Amino acid sequence: SVGVDRLQNLKIKNKILISNSHNIMNKPMVASILSYMFSLTRGLNFLFLDKVSKKLSRKNYDLHKDIIQDCFGMSCLIVGFGSIARDLSKILFALNMKLDAISRKKIKHKLINKFFNLKDLKKIIRNYDIVINLLPNNQETKNIFNRTVFKKMKKTSFYINVGRGDTNDEEDLYLALKNKIIAGAALDVFKNEPLKKNSKFYDLNNLILSPHVASFSKKYWELEAKLFEHNLKLFLQKKYNKMNNIIH
Repeated sequence: SVGVDRLQNLKIKNKILISNSHNIMNKPMVASILSYMFSLTRGLNFLFLDKVSKKLSRKNYDLHKDIIQDCFGMSCLIVGFGSIARDLSKILFALNMKLDAISRKKIKHKLINKFFNLKDLKKIIRNYDIVINLLPNNQETKNIFNRTVFKKMKKTSFYINVGRGDTNDEEDLYLALKNKIIAGAALDVFKNEPLKKNSKFYDLNNLILSPHVASFSKKYWELEAKLFEHNLKLFLQKKYNKMNNIIH
């Protein structure tokens, strides 16, 4: 896993090394984010429902014409700027999108117009057509996307969360989508997984759901095994400083 939030409450002794799968999942994550983004902006989620109901019609699609748009030239806020965001920004930039980002560290990046702090979220959220949540789960990020934030977003904007489920208030997001406060959303992560069968999210036609699979690809375990083998060899040789992705 890339996320280490499950270890936050453990008393970890200094003798224990912890590493994660940083950089292993970048390409599938970027591909998934783009899939969600294009599906939402082109209204493909409505067509998927038409297929299930066997009522494919141009008329049904036209009902959503006010929010159907293309991604070219749109404004995008990437919340959480790590290696996935860096790879993603290259493709978004090629779509002539205006890119801003929120990061806890001071960074310079030639494709990002401006960096902000997480505390700036409420002030700037109204400026973006697409908001991509790549945040980890911690005390600072818990429910950071809530009713106040969603109400400040554009009515035609889209929200994508492939970070952690605890970073958005699910009830507030449900109401924002149901009441058309925002145009649509895509969620790959949830507070409790798997998502329960009686979840109200299933009732929303402007929401794309996936079961925490945004990082998976056919190369997933091959890359994981190579990383583990590399670290294990160095660990046995006590060359700890040459191991990859050590976070503790």
